[in-house]
Amino acid sequence: MMNVLIVEGSKRDRQEMVEALMQVEGIAVHGALPDLRTALVVLGESATDVVVTGVQLEDGDSLQLIEATRRVDRTLPIVVVGDTPTRSVWLRHLEAGADRFVARDRELRELQDVVTSLARLPRMQSAPDPLRLIGRLASGVAHDLNN
Repeated sequence: MMNVLIVEGSKRDRQEMVEALMQVEGIAVHGALPDLRTALVVLGESATDVVVTGVQLEDGDSLQLIEATRRVDRTLPIVVVGDTPTRSVWLRHLEAGADRFVARDRELRELQDVVTSLARLPRMQSAPDPLRLIGRLASGVAHDLNN
């Protein structure tokens, strides 16, 4: 089962996303939140597999959510749903770390397809933290010297 967190400023849009994703087998929506601050708390406490966000949130925008999510987990897939974007909007989201930008259609079919395809992909393990690697190397060297 894939756990999806929806973060969207509009209550109506959140509800539409929940209804669209609940129709897809193997997907569970474990939260539908209106703001960035609450989303970051939930991301830190739960096992989220995919983040789906709208462009505008109650206390920020999707670019801020993407950047903050990447600081928490570099491998977590992020899908942005918005009106048909201009190329510059689409590129700004991809540069910030979004995996996909999905144009909002009436039935959110593209969103369903994208989340379903993400569910099929194996999740990459996050890259090791360079400072952690240096610390492990230094402790190994100190251990060897001590012996």
